[in-house]
Amino acid sequence: DKPVFKLVRRRIVAEKPFSYEISFVDSARFSGIEKIDLNNSSLYNVLEEKFGIKPTYGREELRYVSANEKLAEALKVPLNTPLFEVVSKAFDQNDEPFEYSKQYLIGNQIKYKINAKNIFDYLEDE
Repeated sequence: DKPVFKLVRRRIVAEKPFSYEISFVDSARFSGIEKIDLNNSSLYNVLEEKFGIKPTYGREELRYVSANEKLAEALKVPLNTPLFEVVSKAFDQNDEPFEYSKQYLIGNQIKYKINAKNIFDYLEDE
């Protein structure tokens, strides 16, 4: 197992929680990241400026989950509130994965839009 740095953030819009996010990056690859204040910084900007990582693309899986006690408390919603769970893997300029994340969004507060390009050239991953 590789050592992992875990970044947990709650995003707030108009004084209400909007999302709860958990990001994981390889702490050996990004040595010293745990010492950087990421409270008001973009993780991607820090990775680019300090470590030369250029985020180029990502893959996301989207599903419905019900808010458990931890998520309900973090998002200030009732238990079992419908949430979107977005599981993401981000890749750098060398096609190497550099971040794995889970984001929880309140179901009735979000509209998810997906733009598809080159739909006739899609490659199946599996």
